[in-house]
Amino acid sequence: MRINKKVFQSTINNNQSSVNPTRKYQGNTIVLRESIASLSIRLFFAETFLGLSGLAIRVPIIYLLNNYNVGLSSYIIYALTYFLFQIINVSLLIWIIVGWYNHTYVIRNNDIAIKSGVFNIEEKLLQYDNVEKMSVHQNLLGRILGFGSIDIFNPLLRENLYLNNIPEPKKYAQIIQDIVPKAGLSK
Repeated sequence: MRINKKVFQSTINNNQSSVNPTRKYQGNTIVLRESIASLSIRLFFAETFLGLSGLAIRVPIIYLLNNYNVGLSSYIIYALTYFLFQIINVSLLIWIIVGWYNHTYVIRNNDIAIKSGVFNIEEKLLQYDNVEKMSVHQNLLGRILGFGSIDIFNPLLRENLYLNNIPEPKKYAQIIQDIVPKAGLSK
């Protein structure tokens, strides 16, 4: 049995791409996702908010069940609210993870593409011809956990393009700087 080398290599690249959030293709294209640390922080705050709001609703229900004999229907109401919060919780977690997975930054030789969305995938392109200025931003948590943002200014559109919460932002800013020498890298 003979294996076509190109097909085999493509299969290896496709299998690796689902595991690795930062990957290279053909040496010319880099696909980035937001860092796993920023995803973890987002999941933590979503869980905390839903946990506290669920607790704020369930505690009064427990109080009413213990102090007033309202019958079996109260326990059913409590169980239904608990079940409803669990459905909302799982749905929110899936939404956040799928949104993270679908939000990619594609750095190519001629442009940068930002793809995002859960149901409707949108793509925003920035040609390097129009890049004038670029800067890297990292807050304290980003420096500790190794993520940050790159801000790219396009004077033609008079807007900034943000590559938010990417791992190793200085490394990827330098890669973009090497591709586009006229984009001044300010820190």
